[in-house]
This record gives sequence, C-alpha cells and structure tokens, in this order.
Amino acid sequence: MRVPFIEQFGINDEIQYMARMFVNLERSCDNDAFATSVAERYFCTLNVPLSEAIINPLIVSERTPLCWRRSRPLLDPEALLKPSYCRLVVHYLEWIAAVEEFAALDEIRKVRLATVNAIPLILLTLSFNTFKYESVELLLCNGFFLPAKNIDGCCSTVELIANELEKKIVTQFRKLDVHEEEYVLLKLVLFFSQRAFFIS
Repeated sequence: MRVPFIEQFGINDEIQYMARMFVNLERSCDNDAFATSVAERYFCTLNVPLSEAIINPLIVSERTPLCWRRSRPLLDPEALLKPSYCRLVVHYLEWIAAVEEFAALDEIRKVRLATVNAIPLILLTLSFNTFKYESVELLLCNGFFLPAKNIDGCCSTVELIANELEKKIVTQFRKLDVHEEEYVLLKLVLFFSQRAFFIS
C-alpha cells in the first residue's frame, strides 16, 4: 500500500515496515475477530494497580471486540461508559506492551509514561476511528457513539471534550485524509514525546 505522506519524506523501507507492523498491532488490539464474551462472565474494573495492569491488561477487562462501527447512541453513560472505557484501557495497555522501547524501561518509568499518555492516546484512538469509520459523532467503541445533542447524565465537560476532538483532531484527519500508517507513527511519536519519559 502506498502512503503519499510517508513517501513524500523519502522514508526508507524499514520505516514503512515498522508502520505496517504497528497497523497490524492496532488491528490486533481492536480484536475484531474475537467471539463476543459471555455476559455472565464479563467484568471490568479500574480498581487495579497500573503496574500490574501494564503486565497483565486483562485484569482490567475482557478482551472483547472493540466494534468501532457506529450502531447506537450512548444514552445511559452511567451504565455503559465504564465498560467502554475499560476496554479502551485494555487496548492502550496491550498496545504499549508491544512497543519494544517501552518494554525495556524500568517499572517506575513504565508507570509514569503509561499514566501521562493514557488519556491523550485513548482520545487519539477515538478520534482516528471516528474518522476511519466516517462517523459524524464521536465513536466510543462497542458500537456506541456520543450523540450531538445533550444526554442525561453526560456532563458538559464530556461534550466539551467531544467538540474539541471533532474540531481539532477529527477535522484535521479528514482534511489530510490520514492513512493508518501515518496514524500509528503519529501515535508512537506522541507516546515518546511526553515529558515524563525524559524525567529520571
């Protein structure tokens, strides 16, 4: 697959190979091929130490398919937002666990880097998939999307964040027609650009 933006900078084959590898990693973390979990066995919790979740992301939530395709509005945030968020945390933790440079860090730096990047990279993931699946509303995974109109139980901060993501990130992804390879390289660069990585 040709990626004009990457080719424009004369990127060598190794970088293109790395980009394809990270696209495959992203798709693997999405887990679209996995069978739907059994409702009676489903669990999700954020009440676990991050140092343990980095080692074993599945203590946060089952690895259910992320189901990015828009199918239903998030009308009951109190009941449904936590499972979606936990699944996105698992996606993020599995993604960082596969980054060799992250695996080579000591535990303190891993926790610092994972903490400072969690929300920005989860929001980037939501934004890219909103663009990729051509949704007019922000996709939240598990088929949910955040409706444009106000919903009960959804605070104005959530709406403000969704609007900012649409204005500042999703719109730019559309304007630039970003390829998956470009997105994963951007995600990788952002991950290691955080100040926490350089603090010893």
